[in-house]
Amino acid sequence: MCTPYTSTGATINEIVEQDWQNVRAHFKENAGLIVAFDDVTSPGVVRLRDEIRRDNTDLLVLDLNFNQFFVCSTRIPLRRRLALETLGFVGRWHG
Repeated sequence: MCTPYTSTGATINEIVEQDWQNVRAHFKENAGLIVAFDDVTSPGVVRLRDEIRRDNTDLLVLDLNFNQFFVCSTRIPLRRRLALETLGFVGRWHG
């Protein structure tokens, strides 16, 4: 499989990982934060999703469909969490 590169020479996987590291700390400040990821068909994004799910007991990973997922705090307000879980259910059902 060919590794995609950006114009700066960084791989897409490196950029996704760096973006995650930049945003990760904000969950401690803001329990209502929701981060959406797409392109789950990319091996680097799949690996990151699995790492987040495995290594972060304070975060939820909610799949939206075959290509997207959300990350939110376990402290997210209940209404927002239910809305995300409903979106995930509908996305997979219509998938």
